[in-house]
Formats: sequence, C-alpha cells, structure tokens
Amino acid sequence: INAEYMGQLAWGHGAFFAKTKMIANTAAPKWNEKFTLYPPQDVTMLSLLVFDADDVGSDDFMGCTRITLDPSVTPNRDHWIRLAPREQNASDYKLATKHKGNLGEIHINWNYTHVEGQGGPRLLGQSGPSASGSGSGPATRPGAATPIATATSTTLELTIVSAAKLAKADIGGSSDPYVEIYTELSPKPSFKTDVISKNLNPQWNKTFNMTVPLSTSNLTFIVMDHDVVGSDDFLGKGVLDISNREDGQHTLQLGPRENNKEDLALQTKNKGLGTLCIWTKWK
Repeated sequence: INAEYMGQLAWGHGAFFAKTKMIANTAAPKWNEKFTLYPPQDVTMLSLLVFDADDVGSDDFMGCTRITLDPSVTPNRDHWIRLAPREQNASDYKLATKHKGNLGEIHINWNYTHVEGQGGPRLLGQSGPSASGSGSGPATRPGAATPIATATSTTLELTIVSAAKLAKADIGGSSDPYVEIYTELSPKPSFKTDVISKNLNPQWNKTFNMTVPLSTSNLTFIVMDHDVVGSDDFLGKGVLDISNREDGQHTLQLGPRENNKEDLALQTKNKGLGTLCIWTKWK
C-alpha cells in the first residue's frame, strides 16, 4: 500500500516514546534510523508500531510487533518480523482481514549491551541492558519469527434465524429444510442446523460459535431439503461478505449454484428460491 509511513516505539503496551521520520508515497519505506534505548527496570517487552501519517485527523494503524527484551529469546542480529494487529482491536482485525492476514514485515537490527547503572530487565544474569536498532524497511521475503502471539483468527457467534418462501422440493408441495455453513477454506460444512419437516418458512434460531481465520472474507450458506431415501435436494445458496466483521442481522437472497441447470430450473419453477435470515456477533 502506498502511504506515508512512520514507526513508533513503546515500552510494553504503553505510550510511544520515540518515532521515526515519515516516508511518503511508498509501500516499502527505508528509514535507516538508529535508537539507543534504556529499558526501565520492570519492562520486558518493546513494541514497534507502524502508522500511516495523516495531515487531517488521526494517523492510521498499519501493523505492530512485540519484541521480548531477552537476548536468550531474541538474540543480537537482523530480524525480519511479521506485523500483526494489536491485541483485541476490532479495527485492526478488519484491516488484517481486508489484506488477507498480511500486514507486511519490518526489518530490524539490534544489539544488546550491558550498561552499568542504567536499569532495565535482567538479561543473561545481568541487569541494565540497552538496545539499539536500525531499520531498512518492511520486506516481502519470509524471515525469522519473533516470540510474539500473532492473531490469525476471530470468533463469530452466528445465529441461523429463519428462512422464507423456500422452494418446494417434495411431491406434497413442501420441503424439509436445513442449512449448511461453509468457510472459503473448507469443502465440507463447518456446521449445519437441524432439519425442520414440511415447512417453507422454517425458524431455527440456532446459534454456533465459529473460529474464523482472518483471511476469510465470505461465509457460504447452503439450504438443503432432507430426503429419507436418496440424496438430499438443493434449495438455495447465500453468501455473506464478512470482510468488515459487522455485527447485526443480515437477510440473504438465495440463488442457484454457479452453472447449474437444475438449480436454475428450480428457481424458475418456484419464481425464486427465497431468503435466509442470519445474525452475526463478533467477539
């Protein structure tokens, strides 16, 4: 993404105490700035945050990483670090989802040096470390992972509420519907509802708790007619865009599967395939 990038440094999860210069109109900024840092005695983590600088309004978050201040865990050398959302931040998760979980990487070089009397966390049996680092810009090549927890998924409370005006699949002029729920990454349904017999306007009010990868931007819902003998019959398909991770009620217009003549014939015969009502709540 071409933007006006700058980096910020903070101890732990606190306010930033230093920042780089701003690099404009590039997706791969190169700062090459050096900082000499003296961590407070009770601090064991350094946070690096990347922002897009805005002239009007607040700056936009672009990614962060947390570095453990212990040379036995994060030794002296070059590190390519994957950027991630801040913990439990819905806006950051939406940004990561928009970019399929990839917020880029940042290249850091640092060296630990014991400085007597400067305080800081205990490192390798000593007290009073300092750290210095210079960056050469976010990278696209893979690099060594740092010992931080990177969010890869979000939790969704999904309720299949009801359907209306479903197609008639059985000889008696009714259907026995149930709903299957699919993510983009799986050919098999993640969940499915119970069957409601002989009803074209079923109400399930069934809630599922789903772990949804950040890279997932759509959920697919397939409504089927249960048959005691033979295979179940297709009744309709709906797709929900979840890239914005929005809470609330959604009404999906059911349609045929792609390039399926039988589905198109069913839709024509019934003058539509009805609607599906669902409710989403992101955690």
